[in-house]
Formats: sequence, C-alpha cells, structure tokens
Amino acid sequence: MKEQRTRWCGVLAAWALLAGGCGEAADDPEELRIGVLVETAHLEGEPALKAARLAVERFEEQGGLLVDGRRHPVRLIERSDHRTPDEAVAAARELIYQEEVSVLVAGYLSRDAIPVAAVAESAGIPMVTPGSTMSETTAGKRYVFRVVYVDTFQAQVLARFVVLDLGLGTVAVLYNVADVYSRDITHAFCDEAEKLGGRCVAAETYTPGETDFQAQLERIGGQRPQVLFLPSFTDVVAIQARQARELGLQAVFIGADSWTAERLVGVTELEGAYVVHHWHPDLAATIPEAREFQDAYRGRYGEDPFAMTSVMWDALGLIFQAAAHGTDPETIRDALAATAGYRGATGSITFAGRHGDALRSAMILKIEDGRLKLERLVEP
Repeated sequence: MKEQRTRWCGVLAAWALLAGGCGEAADDPEELRIGVLVETAHLEGEPALKAARLAVERFEEQGGLLVDGRRHPVRLIERSDHRTPDEAVAAARELIYQEEVSVLVAGYLSRDAIPVAAVAESAGIPMVTPGSTMSETTAGKRYVFRVVYVDTFQAQVLARFVVLDLGLGTVAVLYNVADVYSRDITHAFCDEAEKLGGRCVAAETYTPGETDFQAQLERIGGQRPQVLFLPSFTDVVAIQARQARELGLQAVFIGADSWTAERLVGVTELEGAYVVHHWHPDLAATIPEAREFQDAYRGRYGEDPFAMTSVMWDALGLIFQAAAHGTDPETIRDALAATAGYRGATGSITFAGRHGDALRSAMILKIEDGRLKLERLVEP
C-alpha cells in the first residue's frame, strides 16, 4: 500500500508541474491535512474533538503554519461514531486513501489504536495516538507515536506509590478478564508490587456485561487487602466501589487512566481513592502551556478541560511543531521522531530515541473532599 501511495504521489507531482507550466496556481502552499478519528459515543469523544478544533483555531490565530517563510493552510478532517475496531479501520483507510491526510490522530482506546496503527504504518502515514497506553500500539513501528505513557509505566507508578509511599503492603485486584488492557495492567501492577515487598492476595475477574460483583468482592474481602485496584472503565468502577463498601470492604481504592476521574468525584464510596493520570488543573500553576490550554478551553466552551482533552491538545501541538519542517508525511514522521523536550499542556514530551513511546511524567490524583487533588507529580 505504501508503494502504491508513493506512485500516486509521483503522478500528482508530475501533474502539478505540468499545471504550473500552463500558468495555473501550482505554487500555492500545500494544505496540511490532519485526520482526526475518535469515537464520539465514548464519554470523552466529543470533548476531544472540541479540543482538536480549538487547537487548530488557536494555532491559526497565532500565525499558523510557516514552512520556509510561507504560510500553509491547516485543515482538520474528522471521522467519528465508529463502534468497533473494524469500523475504526475503515474510517482510517478513508482518511488516508480518499482524504489523503498527511498525518492521523487516532486511538483513545487501545482496541481501536492497535489496528488503526497497523493501517497507518502500512501506508507510511504518521499517526499520533492521544490515549492508547498498550505497548502493541507502537511496537515495531516507525510511523506511530503516543502522547501518553505505556501501561507498564503507570502500573509501576501505582505500585511504588502504594507500597513505598503509602506503606500498604497487601493488594487485591478486580479486573475484566476479556479486556487486554485490564488484564495486562493487572499483571504489571502485581508484579511490581511484589518486587517491592508487597503481596497480591487476591486477583478476581469478571466478564463484560456483569453488574453484580458481590461474589468476587466477598472473596476479596476475605483476604482483608489494604488496597483494591480497579483497572476498569468509569461506569463499572462506580458500581464496583459501591458494592465493595456495601459489603464492608475498607480497602483503599486505586485506579489507572481508564478512569475518567472527573466523573467519579461525586461517587461517595470513592472518597480517598487514588488514580494515576495525565492531567490536573493545578498544572496551570507551574506550567505556562497548561495555563494557556486551560484558559483557552474554558473561554471557548465554558467548561473545564480534563485528561483526554489535554492529551488531544498536545497531540495537535506536536504535529504543528513537526509540520513546520514540511507538510509531507515523511518529513512530519522524521520531525516527530526527533522531538525532545516539547512543552505541552500535560508537561514535557520526548520521542527522540524512544521508538514512538513518549518519555514523560505521570500524576497521582486523589479524590478528596469532593474534588480531585494533585497528590504527586511522578517523573519517569
């Protein structure tokens, strides 16, 4: 597919030269076409699109894309409302082969990001995923980059925080056995906790569609863990936390970036819970880029940004910086791969020498007194 696209690009280039010879406007700056693929049915889909649109607006207001002194127009081409990985792949192919985007932003969920990344790699189109944390997304690929950290890193951050900082040595997990993210992060967390001297006393599973977790929670409660790790999505976590407290389980709840933490603040049973994540409003106090993003998002939409909007904003910012070297896919890919110390809303991001996986910080947040508190900033 990559070769076929290259041949077509050669034909189009030749046609453009002929057009220029006939007096047409062949010297017009090339448009930077950015394909954005999100699942708007997901809680964070529509806000993510809003953040992408705002990033383009702000970028244009601040002077836009200049390459060798010439301003290039920037166009955001959106595809959304896919429900399955197959539909995400079909949408990605449309963006690449019909819309001829130069770069793709896709994959909040790893289930979509992994197959879409394979399409981008085959086509030779750089892809930036704002949300996928599974290692398979970037493994063995030249064209795929992630804004967020990988699951092994966030699992290690959580384990070290629980065992070394909180001094809680016995942990349990309730995870979705059918979900690779939930399963892999569970294993990484338990492995790291035990390396540090803790003990994983229970690892219970459930399957998609379950809403009654009492049997699993009773078995967990029988082991009296100090910590219960819930690596599931927001709606399931709320149910699990309520049922655990109803059964008298007093463990401290912890979570990973599958939690939309802002939407769990009102769940009484999660008071005192900790979660590792990518964004917190308090970053604005010390990071000018975080303050700029927060002010812009609030000013434009009248609401506070959250984790997935901030990483989308940074995905676009990374692309704008890379495209300043040239708007063709290969130049953008090379510039992304060389990125070192990019300052974004979520902190510093480096790809250089990382094969697409960002070197970046993580945040430990705490739900306390009805709000999210920035407990700790963890450097890699």
